[in-house]
Amino acid sequence: MNEEPPKNDRYILQSLARGMELLHCFTPYNPDWGVSELSRHLRMTKSATHRILVTLQKKEFIQRTPERRYRLGPRLAYLAGVYGRHLDIIQLARPVLHQLSQLTGKTCHLAKLHEDEVVYLFTARPRESYHFTRYPTLRGPAYCTALGKVLLAYRSPSEQRRILQRIRLVRRTPYTITAPSRFRLHLQEVAIQGFAVDDRELDIRLRCIAAPIYNSQGMVEAAISLTGHVSDLGNRVIPAYVRRVQEAAGKISEQLGYVKPHG
Repeated sequence: MNEEPPKNDRYILQSLARGMELLHCFTPYNPDWGVSELSRHLRMTKSATHRILVTLQKKEFIQRTPERRYRLGPRLAYLAGVYGRHLDIIQLARPVLHQLSQLTGKTCHLAKLHEDEVVYLFTARPRESYHFTRYPTLRGPAYCTALGKVLLAYRSPSEQRRILQRIRLVRRTPYTITAPSRFRLHLQEVAIQGFAVDDRELDIRLRCIAAPIYNSQGMVEAAISLTGHVSDLGNRVIPAYVRRVQEAAGKISEQLGYVKPHG
């Protein structure tokens, strides 16, 4: 268990804190800065700002551009990689899905795609303590589940074609999409709208809503879903549930280091 940082400010190194504050200025929308810009933004003297930049540059946390501006350096990219490799997506998703399940009264899942199947990693059920599969043993078809459709929709065109060539679109219910051309168009719609709905396609009693989880490289890492009885997930309430699922997926994506594109 991680120890909490001391709350007493006497433990804080002010020079290091100023350096960290300076690093926080670099964002996808402000990737480079000049010394004068930073000093005004941080309300620091130009000389103090320059000393911090030179120190960070020497340690490769900052690098100087040919235009004599500053941007983040390679050392930060290395540390981000170390951080990302040690993230446990299940650990990150657990509290988010538990909260979503308790808030909505619906069962929520976390899953990844393995070839043409969905591998369920975690399940949160309402009014219950965590119930999850720590090791992937529970699987399901990708083509007739909201999770699977989201995960297929964001695969590269070549990988998606390869997977779809292997899938037999077996009719599970009267609502299952079984025409390959229609299914491909449906995946395009899913990718555009940013979520998928399983409308009684696997189980005639259930509807399911899923949204993608992005990693720090902007790739879809996994997906989460919310499942409920058709009587509880009617057409009029589905948009509200879609927003909740997308918000939850967004929280997990942010913890994985994903930065949503501006605009």
